[in-house]
Amino acid sequence: MGVFQSPLYYFLGVSFGKFAAFVLLGMVIVLLTEEIMDFIFRDKIKNFKSYNKGAKGEYSIDKFLKLIDGIINIPDVVLPTPEERANIDNIVIYKNGIFAIETKNFSGNYVCDKDRWYKIKEGHIWNFSNTDKLDKNPSGQAKVNALKIKEFINNKLPELKIKWVQAIAVFLDINSNLYILQEPDNCKIVRNGEELILYLKNYKLPMINNLSNENIKKLEGFLSRYSKKK
Repeated sequence: MGVFQSPLYYFLGVSFGKFAAFVLLGMVIVLLTEEIMDFIFRDKIKNFKSYNKGAKGEYSIDKFLKLIDGIINIPDVVLPTPEERANIDNIVIYKNGIFAIETKNFSGNYVCDKDRWYKIKEGHIWNFSNTDKLDKNPSGQAKVNALKIKEFINNKLPELKIKWVQAIAVFLDINSNLYILQEPDNCKIVRNGEELILYLKNYKLPMINNLSNENIKKLEGFLSRYSKKK
């Protein structure tokens, strides 16, 4: 003889089953939505994280540059050159030179061999078989920017006759390692703010620029127009 079960029992059983099914369906939808959104926005999120780290690096350099008396730091400069817009982290004007600074806040371990830069694969010790070559290298970017600055100034202010702008690539992340096999030509690699200060203070011009106090003020006023941090 079967056990009698009330209609309420069946009602509650069916309702609970439907509720559990709805909960499970909701969880599946949430998980799928997260995967879809991650797929769509993965590159944008990656680029934002990279920009955020870079911006913090440039801000740190700004703080170090303030420690040098008499230095002029023009951050976040965009020059409208004929070929393309030149984005420069910092242009520095000092009594002994003009400098184009490219700041990198890379994570991981890297190798610099002149203008060839490699990232060591995570979990590996360094050798060329365990590295990936960087498409855009910091020293190359710094040298291109230095040349664009020199040409831009001489085009707009030919009376200054600027002969040289020194490129500097700053490798900032203290949790990373940079192994330099050979220094790049015409670009100084520095690995922290203290090293940057020492280099700027002791820099000797390879070519003589006409950097009188009057010309330094003229340069500052001119280049400051192109800074996004006014």
